[in-house]
Amino acid sequence: EPNAYDIEYKGMDGATLTSKPTQHIYGTDTTINDPTKRGYAFAGWRVNGATTAKKGLTLGATEYTDKITLEATWTANVYTIAYTDMTGVSLANNPTTHTFGKSTTVGNPTRTGYTFAGWRVSGATTAKKDLTIGATDYAENITLTPTWTANVYTVTYEGMEGATLSPKTTKHTYGTATTIGKPTKTGYTFAGWLVNGKTPAVTSLNLGATAY
Repeated sequence: EPNAYDIEYKGMDGATLTSKPTQHIYGTDTTINDPTKRGYAFAGWRVNGATTAKKGLTLGATEYTDKITLEATWTANVYTIAYTDMTGVSLANNPTTHTFGKSTTVGNPTRTGYTFAGWRVSGATTAKKDLTIGATDYAENITLTPTWTANVYTVTYEGMEGATLSPKTTKHTYGTATTIGKPTKTGYTFAGWLVNGKTPAVTSLNLGATAY
């Protein structure tokens, strides 16, 4: 009766292997399937500590006469990071890849007239600022979409002693035009608004959506 040699597996934490033989019968080939592991590509089996790893491994019928150790080796997958809706946006730290098993830090972008509200990762409903993509959070390509809150600026008035203005707008939201009415003052004709002290004066004032 031919000898049966035990097969020991290493490097299999988190991995899946179908048809996992535990013995090699001398005189009969033993086929070892390639395992799978989330976030990694299988790089081959190292047999009894060999330096070369082999995929699609078959233990030859008469190659081994003792216990066999199979060590799975892996290569971490590298996933693409794509950025969407970035028109007019500045971003200093914008990594374009994420290596599984290592965290990836993404900077906070800036945009004129807006406050950054967070990144939406691959369509998530919740946005996150100061984003770190966790080492094992994603095992696929990643899409980052910035979200924003329009800044709201205070409108203050000068030269209004004795004058009446209704309505008196006190806020200007970036991205939305703001119309400023014409004040009235007994004994005077309105000559216009000076915006932030700049000439000429404008009588029919509309604060442009992105002008301020």
